[in-house]
Amino acid sequence: MAGPQGGKPKYILQSSAWANTVARIASTTGTSFSSKGFYATDLDAAYGPDKIALSVCYSHTHKALAFGNDAGDVWAYVHKGSWLVYGYKGSRKDAGDGALWQPDPPFTAEEFDKIPDCTVDTR
Repeated sequence: MAGPQGGKPKYILQSSAWANTVARIASTTGTSFSSKGFYATDLDAAYGPDKIALSVCYSHTHKALAFGNDAGDVWAYVHKGSWLVYGYKGSRKDAGDGALWQPDPPFTAEEFDKIPDCTVDTR
């Protein structure tokens, strides 16, 4: 989807198995160690594009994707000692390797070329 004028493109992460569900970064409402989490969200919940849009980048070094919120200042990551996916508030680089996700099956070089590089600001 189109990003803000002059900004990077935004994406919606959806599974072909659950066509009416998307992933989004949202508040944990104080129920967790982190203030943000990465959630499966039903499209019938009627969230606006700004709530379900993701900033996405590709790390050529790790051959992996990173998923951030619409603003690109909170990144989906798994920290040590947990299997839950939280939101790291800060830069993608500071979120570390726990914010990198390897697609399976791997994307093609042509597909990766369409995704901004993680070394570039994704806002």
